[in-house]
Amino acid sequence: MRIITNWSKKEQEEFNDYISEQSLSSMVMIEDITDINGRLPKLHKRYILNDISKDNQFAQDIVDLVTGKAKFAEQKYYVKLTDDIEDNYLNLSKCNRRLFISNSDNSDNYQTQFTMDEIKAIDERYVLFAVPVDEVEE
Repeated sequence: MRIITNWSKKEQEEFNDYISEQSLSSMVMIEDITDINGRLPKLHKRYILNDISKDNQFAQDIVDLVTGKAKFAEQKYYVKLTDDIEDNYLNLSKCNRRLFISNSDNSDNYQTQFTMDEIKAIDERYVLFAVPVDEVEE
């Protein structure tokens, strides 16, 4: 399955809301996206900015998402334990699977970004401290 990572959160939400309300083919959805006065303004903007006539990747994304051949990347989170110190993020050693507190920089040796399922597998109490990666990096 292909993972789509280059869509914004707002574009993903608009797509998911539309799909949940409609039972349409990908071609009908693409037709709705091209409508400048339609109800998919974020996807229409993406369509215009990507110039679908030059690059069919956007259309391929729609088709693959609708047919189940692709999905959006799962949201990643930091586990930010406190605001009192600079190095306040949960880290997981990749070699021995031990937890420690340090900075938020990912490395080949340890993991600092987790999916919600990964956080719950470590300890469900950490869910309270989960902060979306894109909120921290902005």
